[in-house]
Amino acid sequence: MKVEKYLKQLLILSLTVVMLMGTIGCSKAKNEEVNKYSKTQFTNALKEIVELSSKAQSGSLEDDSENYSEEKYGKFAELIETEKQYYISLVKQMKSFEEEAKDLAIEEINFEDPSSTEDIKEAADSLDKSIEVYLDNIKKLTDNNIKEIEALDIPKDYKEIYLEAKKDISKALDKYIGKINTSSKK
Repeated sequence: MKVEKYLKQLLILSLTVVMLMGTIGCSKAKNEEVNKYSKTQFTNALKEIVELSSKAQSGSLEDDSENYSEEKYGKFAELIETEKQYYISLVKQMKSFEEEAKDLAIEEINFEDPSSTEDIKEAADSLDKSIEVYLDNIKKLTDNNIKEIEALDIPKDYKEIYLEAKKDISKALDKYIGKINTSSKK
């Protein structure tokens, strides 16, 4: 489906942006001695988050029971766990949407029969509604994820870098939802 493909691309893009901003932003750290460990831990955490994203796309994230140690990731272990829960919820939303789309029974509609016009219209309306609900759920999930990250006790510089990237992702999602809503009303 186009929506799922776009969301996967958005996820990959978002992680790339986060990694890039993390690399650039680490150089902004004010106290090099204090941030010596934070920079390494932040980089390790970002690598782990990218790995979680890959697992989410492959469908193997739900089986992930790894615990993230503060020794390796410092305070960023909380960030990894928060993102892990976000990706698990995102995968559940995708699977739920896929199941709902399968239940529309489009295969049973005879597109060559003129009397099926009403069935086709109902299926299209149901699909539009499902997409709208799906995208709204993802938007809420993303907004809640941003709030959770804001509440984390991680170094301020790194939190700002990560949040900036997440908010850019949210803006891109808003833009995409707007395009979907506009095209579905035509």
